[in-house]
Amino acid sequence: MAREGRQPRPPSLLDALLPIVVLIVLIATSIWLFGVAATDGPLQVALFVSAAFASLIAFKNGYTVAAIADAAVGGVTSAMGAVFILLAVGALIGTWNMAGTIPTVVHYGIGLLSPTWFYVASAAICALVGMITGSSWTTAGTLGVAFVGMANVLGLSENVAAGAVICGAYFGDKMTPLSETTILVPKLVGGGLSVAQHVRNMFWTAGPAIGISLVLFLIIGLNAEPKGAASTEAAQKALEGAFNISVLNLLPLLLLVVFSIRKFPPFLSILGAALFAGILACFTQWTAVQAFVDDPSLGPLATGAKAVYAFFSGTDAVNFVKQFDQFGLKATVKLTGAGFLTEPDVLPAQGKSALGVITGHFYTPLLDNPPPVRPYREGSWGPNAIHQLIAPHAWRLPFERAWRHPNVYGA
Repeated sequence: MAREGRQPRPPSLLDALLPIVVLIVLIATSIWLFGVAATDGPLQVALFVSAAFASLIAFKNGYTVAAIADAAVGGVTSAMGAVFILLAVGALIGTWNMAGTIPTVVHYGIGLLSPTWFYVASAAICALVGMITGSSWTTAGTLGVAFVGMANVLGLSENVAAGAVICGAYFGDKMTPLSETTILVPKLVGGGLSVAQHVRNMFWTAGPAIGISLVLFLIIGLNAEPKGAASTEAAQKALEGAFNISVLNLLPLLLLVVFSIRKFPPFLSILGAALFAGILACFTQWTAVQAFVDDPSLGPLATGAKAVYAFFSGTDAVNFVKQFDQFGLKATVKLTGAGFLTEPDVLPAQGKSALGVITGHFYTPLLDNPPPVRPYREGSWGPNAIHQLIAPHAWRLPFERAWRHPNVYGA
């Protein structure tokens, strides 16, 4: 969209480079001034300032404020998928740890992987899993955590192991059409670029990089001297003492692979595997789940749910609340819901079963001191200013404040 009737001109090379330079300088300055504490806010300020600088460049080139705002909204929208995946990965790491999936991988892995080729195997396996799942974050957050734990047990460098994990995970993420970022780039670039062409183009740079990395990891492994390595048998016994090690614990990993092969959306695949692991943990790792909810008295079923939210009204609300009480669930699980669940029309039928139920509603006809009723003006749709309902005491301009002292009609 042009500003003042002018056609926007394409950015020059200097225009394209300046925002990147500003971003690098601001990030480097933030880290230099604040160190690790830069993640608490200074880095975010640096990102916003660099974005504002890029907006000024666009404004200089003839784009309107509205066009820049639309571009900003579009950029944020395109990144929301990655944000949701990151949140789901956090849940996945937690539930897979609690369900014993990651400890089981570590248990079997330290018995199979030799220190000599541990690094190269870690990178290769993470690359393969990254291609299957289409998510570097998922691979690094699950198998990556397991491989770093194995490195510690084997007396190898955790830093090198983490590097191998990240190297393999990101290569796999870029070499698969299941990855959201791999799909997103052709859409942003346009020009008829397909996902398959984009993957082939990236292989010319990513392929040699992973090849050189695997050779280096192999050389590092051949020359590695494990220090302070714990006994493999002792480490496995320690894991067996903390978790119920079983092949069943690997079901969440298998489910995630199935979702990926069936080309389910990445976010739903990761979230589904996380939810499945959380449910599985209630039956395979009771002790771990009880420790997580900090209530050892609960059984496996009740441990998995601390509260239930229900949305029923009328007869359904009466039946649900009474049956919830009859099954004895009120003693261990808190029942919450919308206000319709316990509104005055159904409370008499629910009786004592409704005691302890927590609901919220936007009205109730049973106020002890109901406010005065002001009828709306005949033929109107109600108050002529919604501020009467949501912000009666907010500051307004003088000509907007007539409604603050309502007349007999409430106008």
